[in-house]
Amino acid sequence: MKLIILIVIIGGVWFAHSKLGIKWSSIFLGLGAAGVAIVAWANKTNRDTRQQGHDRVNQFSGYDNYKLKNFINDFSNDPMERQTASRILRSRQEKGTDRY
Repeated sequence: MKLIILIVIIGGVWFAHSKLGIKWSSIFLGLGAAGVAIVAWANKTNRDTRQQGHDRVNQFSGYDNYKLKNFINDFSNDPMERQTASRILRSRQEKGTDRY
């Protein structure tokens, strides 16, 4: 897949330079700007995902074990949230911080 994308980009750059007469500096400037935009978007997406996970852990940390078990067994809840609740409950069991 990466090879196909690379071939398409190289072919597009060659076409833009040879057939349309666009300068190399303009082409590389455009590619650089696109690269910076993609990296910035990826970092923002990663930061948002981590923040959502952090908020979810904070939410479930306030639940008691009975409420966590009910949340895990309710299959209408989001699978990612159920998995997070399961990890918190398993961590509590391993540490022996509560009765089960």
